[in-house]
Amino acid sequence: MKLAKALSGFLLFCVLQGASADTKCLAEWYDSDRSCLERARTLFGTGQFDEAQKALDKGLALNPRNAELYYFRGVLNSTLKHYDLALVDMDQAINLNPNYAAYYIARGTLYSNQGKHDLAIKDFDQALRYEPRNDSARVNKEYCQGEIQKLADAASGKDKIISAPNLGVAVSTAVPIPVPKVAREKHTKRGGTDVATIADNSAELSRLTKELEAKQKQKDQEAVLAAKLDAERKEKEELLRKLAEIKVASRTADKKAEAEAKPEDKPVKDKWALIIGISKFKNQSLNLKYPSKDAKDFYDYLVGDGKFQKDHVKLLLDDQATRGNILSELGDRWLPRMAAPDDLVLIYFSSHGSSSDMDVGGVNYLLAHDSEPDQLFASGLAMQDLTRVIKGRVHSDRVVLILDACHSGAAEPEAKGLVRVKNVDAEAIAQGTGQLVISSSTPSQVSWESKEVANSVFTRYLIDGLKFKGDKTTLGEAFSFMKDKVQNEVLRARGVLQTPVLKSKWQGSDIIISAPPIEPRVGL
Repeated sequence: MKLAKALSGFLLFCVLQGASADTKCLAEWYDSDRSCLERARTLFGTGQFDEAQKALDKGLALNPRNAELYYFRGVLNSTLKHYDLALVDMDQAINLNPNYAAYYIARGTLYSNQGKHDLAIKDFDQALRYEPRNDSARVNKEYCQGEIQKLADAASGKDKIISAPNLGVAVSTAVPIPVPKVAREKHTKRGGTDVATIADNSAELSRLTKELEAKQKQKDQEAVLAAKLDAERKEKEELLRKLAEIKVASRTADKKAEAEAKPEDKPVKDKWALIIGISKFKNQSLNLKYPSKDAKDFYDYLVGDGKFQKDHVKLLLDDQATRGNILSELGDRWLPRMAAPDDLVLIYFSSHGSSSDMDVGGVNYLLAHDSEPDQLFASGLAMQDLTRVIKGRVHSDRVVLILDACHSGAAEPEAKGLVRVKNVDAEAIAQGTGQLVISSSTPSQVSWESKEVANSVFTRYLIDGLKFKGDKTTLGEAFSFMKDKVQNEVLRARGVLQTPVLKSKWQGSDIIISAPPIEPRVGL
């Protein structure tokens, strides 16, 4: 029974070990076969088998030669009792990486559970060739050899048992057929045979017959006990299966309830911010007046009235805000390592934007310090990529994205754009990130720098709005205050409209940016 339990838990052991014959490579900020595998492991561990299946299928679509993806999908199919599919996946994993013992052990276990002990032994032998001291391969091989011997012994015993005439019990063909008993009164010869000898033979046959009867009775009792144990095992397996289903259903219900809960109603454990402002570009023809000052003023608000710790706010200005630095801080080196699910993350970006008609693929871009208008794909920050990075790599439930940049513009140097076509679509970004987005204007408008103060109109009034009611000001109240102020000043100074936009894909209480965190941690 202990060995059977070890076998039944083997596949789960393989999953927990996360066996891999491939060399891990550095994580990209976009989806890869490696990130799909890690996501599948996490989903599997929480009982989300369908989502884990999708992640594995996606990883194989990205890299159909990743043996570990096939191996893990085989584990998943075995868990779901899709044994034929599991064998196909294990075969593929072995074909791609034939020198890895764990793959042979996994396939051998599948064969063993199907009663194909000879095939299982071959796989365990192959595993031992690569890892001679592998206890799992050795123990499983011995188990299969034992099962084969049991079958051989049973078949041999059945073939040798015949019915003994006049006794009604099974005897071995190795024992002679009993003959009628003869009295031992006289020790005379009958046809050359001693009567006493015949009597002795009859007594021996009786003894052997009783011995066979006792052995048969013991076998019958063992068979009854084996059947009882098998029934108990099946009953236990069924109970465990139902318990697993209940646990999966419970986890699913908990996750559904958690998803339906309002994350904004939970206290903010800690707060993080990435602030980016670019006035001076490598291509000096793109230079603007105030974005770097806007970013510095917003940083000063956050570490002052906003109650953000200084080591929790990353400020990238001008030549610091290269495309590589921005993506590294946003999707690799900083935010993904610091922000937790119950934290608040604020991302502020003030720079040029480009319209979709400036790119052959129709993609909108934000411009970094080293971006070139005629090479946007290679040097710009694609808005679609930005939303994917935020959704996939920033782990917080509360992300506020503030964009004081447009995908439009005009001839005046004060306009933050290159060609006047359309501005960023806050609704699309909110859908892409699942978070809250504030844009400096609608898609058909331009974002303007102020003629009265050294700031953009949007950022100046956003900071004033966040201070409107002190540390009790909600983000919704700050937005309403800022929206009216921006519309009035731009209309009066320019004769056109600039209407800030707020779009959100979450529900719950409004965020208070200046709310103090309840469990602040040490920053990097």
